[in-house]
Amino acid sequence: MGTGFQRYRRLDGRTGEMGQRAEKLSMTKERAGIRQFLVLLQRYTELMFNDRQRLFVLLLQPCLIAVLLYIVADENIFKIYESTKSMLFALSCSGIWIGLFNSIQEICKERTIVKREYMANLRLSGYVLSKFVFQMALGGLQAVLLTMIFLKLAGNEKEGIFLDHFSPEMLLTVWLTVLASIALGFVISAVVKTGDKAMAIAPFVLIIQLLFSGILFTLEGAGEVISYVTVSRWSVEGLGSIAKLNRLDLKLQADYPMLEHEAESFFKATGAHVTQCWGILIFMTLLFLVVSMISLRRIAKDTR
Repeated sequence: MGTGFQRYRRLDGRTGEMGQRAEKLSMTKERAGIRQFLVLLQRYTELMFNDRQRLFVLLLQPCLIAVLLYIVADENIFKIYESTKSMLFALSCSGIWIGLFNSIQEICKERTIVKREYMANLRLSGYVLSKFVFQMALGGLQAVLLTMIFLKLAGNEKEGIFLDHFSPEMLLTVWLTVLASIALGFVISAVVKTGDKAMAIAPFVLIIQLLFSGILFTLEGAGEVISYVTVSRWSVEGLGSIAKLNRLDLKLQADYPMLEHEAESFFKATGAHVTQCWGILIFMTLLFLVVSMISLRRIAKDTR
C-alpha cells in the first residue's frame, strides 16, 4: 500500500515536472516570437525610412489626391445629395487605391528571402504583422493628409454622428478603408510571386471595388452578394451615413428646383449603422491578414 502510494507520488511528481517544462517551453517560444516580431518591425521600419524617395511619394500622393478631389468637387459639396454622394465615392476609392499601392508588392518582392528565412524558423504571422503595424501607422498619416486637406479646402462644416464636427468620423472611416485595402494588398502579394504580377492584378481588384460598391449601379442578386465583401461598399456606406446623405436636397440639374428623394437604407445616419460599417471594415482587415498568412505558407513549395 505504502509502496504503491510512493510510486504514485513519484509519477505525479514527474508529470508535474513535465507540465512545468512544457509551460516554460511555451513561454520561451512566445518570447522568441515577440522578439522576432520586434526585430522584423525594426528592420522593416529602417528599410522604409532609408528609401526616402518612396516614402516621400507615399506621403505626397494623398496630398495631391486631396487637391484634385477639391478641384472637381461641386461648390455645394455636403449640401446637395448627388454631388456629395459622388465625391464621397471618389474619396473612398482614393483610400482604397492608397492602401493597395502601399502593400501590394511588399511581400512578393521579398519572396526569395522570406522562403529562406521561413525554412530557418521564420514565423509568417510575425512577418506579416511587422509589415502591417508599420503600414497601419503610415496609412493613418496618409488618411490624415487625404481627409483633412480635402475637408479643409471643401469647407461646409457639418455636425457628426457622435461629435460636434464630422471630420474625425470621416477621418476614421477613411483610415479603416486604407487599412482594409492594405490587408487586401497583402493577400495579393502573398499569393503571387513577382511584383509585376501583383500590379497586373491591381486594376482588376479596383474595378471590382468600383462596380460592386453600390454607388454606380443598382445591385441585385449576385451583384448585391458580391458587394457585401467589397471594401468600397462599407466605406462609402459609412462616409455617406456620417455626411447624412439622406437629409440632403436632391438637385438633378442647375435649372431644376431642389427636390426631395427617398431615403436609402445604405445611408442611415445613426450611430449603430456607422459603428456597423466600421466593425465590418475592421473584420475585413483581420480576415485579409489571416488569409495572407495562410497563403504565404505555400512559399515552402516555391521552386525558384
